[in-house]
Amino acid sequence: RHLSIVTKEFYLKMDKGFLLSLCEMIEPFLPDVESSNIHNQLKNLATPIAYTSMKNCESYDEGPLCERICIAGLRIKFSFSPRGTLHNQHIGTDLLDWFLTSIGATLTEMKNVSVSIGHYERQDISWDNLVQDFKDHAKYQLIQQVYVLILGLDILGNPYQRLRDLSQGVKDLIYQPALGILEGPDEFGESVARGARSLMGHTVGGAADGISLISSALGNSIAIFTFDHQYRKKRRQRLETQTSIPTTLARASKTFVMGVVYGLSGVVVSPIAVQHRPRGAQKGGVEGFFRGVGRGIMGLITKPSLGVVDSVAMACDAIRRAVDLGYDVMVRSRPPRHISLYFPLRAYNIHEATGLALLTSLSLGRYASTDCYIAHAPLSDSDRPDITLITDKHIFQLERCGIWGGWEITWKISIGGLAKQPTVLKDCIVLNLRQDTSHCHISGYERKIKCNDEKVLTYLSKSIEVITTLHMEEHPCPS
Repeated sequence: RHLSIVTKEFYLKMDKGFLLSLCEMIEPFLPDVESSNIHNQLKNLATPIAYTSMKNCESYDEGPLCERICIAGLRIKFSFSPRGTLHNQHIGTDLLDWFLTSIGATLTEMKNVSVSIGHYERQDISWDNLVQDFKDHAKYQLIQQVYVLILGLDILGNPYQRLRDLSQGVKDLIYQPALGILEGPDEFGESVARGARSLMGHTVGGAADGISLISSALGNSIAIFTFDHQYRKKRRQRLETQTSIPTTLARASKTFVMGVVYGLSGVVVSPIAVQHRPRGAQKGGVEGFFRGVGRGIMGLITKPSLGVVDSVAMACDAIRRAVDLGYDVMVRSRPPRHISLYFPLRAYNIHEATGLALLTSLSLGRYASTDCYIAHAPLSDSDRPDITLITDKHIFQLERCGIWGGWEITWKISIGGLAKQPTVLKDCIVLNLRQDTSHCHISGYERKIKCNDEKVLTYLSKSIEVITTLHMEEHPCPS
């Protein structure tokens, strides 16, 4: 009685060879259509009209009645290539067919063209009428989107998708600040940054993607005239390989040199090689030799220029991937867990995780690889308090940098440089240093951690006592 269909966006990729092979496979299962000859016409004339009309009335059935049907909008990413032939068909020698399946296919190839069919809803309709009505609905929607197929050609750079990217960037630039201003001034600034980043990413990435599509289409057309099947196969594998952005840019800078090398080697190898199709002099004799010479000369002209085109395509594809903002960015919801080497595993503690992140940020992570976090605490209630950070090897006094917002080390001492356990006074902790350590006489052999909160002083003092005790156990005095 009620039918509701909801589909996700899906990709449909086809080529001419697949469609021809599919038709050839299902053709034997289709019913044969009787040819209208004179005998069938005379037989129909001899049949009584009443019998014919009664037969038609009996066979007429509209099918079950559907009270309500609802089909949500369909969105398809359509890719089509006019290349390919039947699986059991050899490439013909007709010049027009060669042009349509090679250069013509390159000029009319399309990738990821977005085609949509609007919402469809009907009530009290029979099944046969429903099928025909939905076909008409989909046909009308597709006819209205013919311009999408034309503007989605790779040789044009898919300008339809470029306009969608630009509109998405402008939309983010307008709506992101509008949503952020409802939450607060800080969120408004972040929303403006996100909107500007989205606009820049969609603009630069879309332009790079368009240039990459045009370069790839031109490169595919030029590759046809190399008449070298092995070279085209290696080139296709090289372009389809996804590597890191620096590696891709480095490979793009070498494509011209590789094109020159392949072109020069083809002049020597093609006239005599067996692997090339058509074969060289070893299998084709004199005719094969002259064919190989022609292929080598064409390769010497086309392969270096193809290397230039491929370098542009690869570089633009790397730029597009670098600035592509179409994917969700994974952001940590909390700092990483701190796992101590001296204490058993405990439940997640945001204070310890913050201390570990603070240690990691010091001196570009220099101490994160050598020290293990023990404790830290702010020394005042101000917005920019000094912090004392304790590790298993050092005690740091940190000060907030006023310009960049990072942390600067005011002073540091090693745990092994302490002469005795810390002394807790009313408003500070006194750390006495060994006189044989490398501290200058101007700074003295004493450090103070000043704080007005007794709880903070007690917490830091106990942490220092624990770590000094562990240090003495690991480094006992020589007997």
